[in-house]
Amino acid sequence: MKKTVLMLVGLACIATLVTSCGKYPGFKKTDGGLYYKFHKDVEGEKTPQMGDILEGEIIIHTEDSVLFQNTGKPDKFAMIEKSWFQGDLNEGLMLMTEGDSATFIVCADSLRKMGMQLPEFVKEDIRYTVKLHKILTLAQQNAEKKLNQEKELVALEKYIAEQKITVAPSASGLYFIELKKGNGAKVESGKTVQFNYTGALLNGKIFDSSNEKEAFDAGIGLPQREYKPLEIQAGVGQVIPGMDEALMQMKVGSKAKVIIPSSLAYGEQGNASFPAYSTLVFTIEVVGVK
Repeated sequence: MKKTVLMLVGLACIATLVTSCGKYPGFKKTDGGLYYKFHKDVEGEKTPQMGDILEGEIIIHTEDSVLFQNTGKPDKFAMIEKSWFQGDLNEGLMLMTEGDSATFIVCADSLRKMGMQLPEFVKEDIRYTVKLHKILTLAQQNAEKKLNQEKELVALEKYIAEQKITVAPSASGLYFIELKKGNGAKVESGKTVQFNYTGALLNGKIFDSSNEKEAFDAGIGLPQREYKPLEIQAGVGQVIPGMDEALMQMKVGSKAKVIIPSSLAYGEQGNASFPAYSTLVFTIEVVGVK
């Protein structure tokens, strides 16, 4: 999984202002000790509450260097949680309303004391410049989740009909379509399995493959990558649940097409290669078990 902005902001929330920062001209200071400055202050009553998810643009930076930014690509970047310390980032975010933009200052020493790895050139502080687009309440999050799940189901049903797939899904929702029977050793939990795979979305777009030709033909090949069968310990969570479930039905020499709903894959998180609530289609061929 990719490192998300939520992870970066979340750590800041834990560690903000454990020690004191310096003085910052033009910045105000909350009662808890957080330095902040609003660049745009929109009148409104809707401020973030516990459990709300914030969506917008964020730049994580020092006074003169940018560490991360998603400018122009708004995304979910923080969840409001119970403060760990007085004056943490939550305190600043809870001052905002939709449409606001502001900068919050966090001491670099405080972050390092809490275990956050920062570049050596970061000396004084880390700054979070936030443009808040949307506040998602728990009710809105649940409604959005339900809508996305319904969209995924409609897309899956359309794919099943178009591909004339007749096998029934498992209790978990996995579709396992055997393409070639294997007569070798059976994949069992705890055993090491080697397999080739190609993963695609319902629209046929390939996002990953252990096959070099397929990867380069799909435009996703990496010259520095070594293309060979993936080797994992089966049944212990080293791959997504749907892949584990599929492998446990296979033997050496067998090949299968597996349709994995997002609930058995990357769910509401998605992946760098595809969005949340994506059903994945894998072709898997087991080449070894030991």
